[in-house]
Amino acid sequence: MLALSGGLPIKVGDDVVGAVGVSGSPGKDDDCSKAGIDKVADQLK
Repeated sequence: MLALSGGLPIKVGDDVVGAVGVSGSPGKDDDCSKAGIDKVADQLK
């Protein structure tokens, strides 16, 4: 485990089905990861 920002789990309900990781956008890595998950969230249901 590495405690850095930018990595978020992808969940469907309570199940973790994957993850996304972003690096290289100083101070915005978590925001970019969340935006990516939000973009495809409707396809994960």
